[in-house]
Amino acid sequence: MYGTCKRAMTHFTVALAKEDVTEVRIAAGDYDAMQTTASSQHEWLAIVDKPVAIYGAGAESTVLHCRADVSGNWSCGIHLNHAEAELHGVTVTGVVRTDTADNAYGIKITKGKAFDCVLTGNGNTTMQRNGVLLGLSSADAFAYDCRIVDNNLGKDQGRSAVFVSNGRIERCALTGNVNGFSKVPAGLYLKNGTAIGCTVANNESDNAINIADGVRPAGGVIL
Repeated sequence: MYGTCKRAMTHFTVALAKEDVTEVRIAAGDYDAMQTTASSQHEWLAIVDKPVAIYGAGAESTVLHCRADVSGNWSCGIHLNHAEAELHGVTVTGVVRTDTADNAYGIKITKGKAFDCVLTGNGNTTMQRNGVLLGLSSADAFAYDCRIVDNNLGKDQGRSAVFVSNGRIERCALTGNVNGFSKVPAGLYLKNGTAIGCTVANNESDNAINIADGVRPAGGVIL
């Protein structure tokens, strides 16, 4: 959008702030120094609260690194918070928390849609709780064809890779995720909403209530 990978990286949040923007395109690249937006101890790469579609050049070639600021805010990815907000074809990595309070997120969908995104390499083995990597929380929240793979969700207060309190995920893959918590699965926690055609396999947690290799259907529908 700005002609060079470096300039696009520097001005990502500025582009979203423009009143007339409806589409943001991110060139292929490994973005490890993006500007961030702070909100309630979360340091977001972007908060999309308007009808804007963000397009990466494909998850394999567009990698967004989360980072915390000097104040210790938690490094988070993208927050979609508009029914017409969309995110396409990016990888989000580097989600890390600094304490045990709220969740950090790779992609948080309050309202909006994510397509063909990857969440991998998030968390670490030392934090008690590394957060939810993909979170959906309303009937206007959707995720399609996303992969949440090879993440560490924390040790004695780890969280699930995907938490759906409402909304719908379809054709998503949740594999190779690990946590050390005894009350939640490392894969999918479905409190409400719908999961359709998803693969949940090879997730590990210290969790006696795990079923189907990392799924807890506390509510909602799995098809």
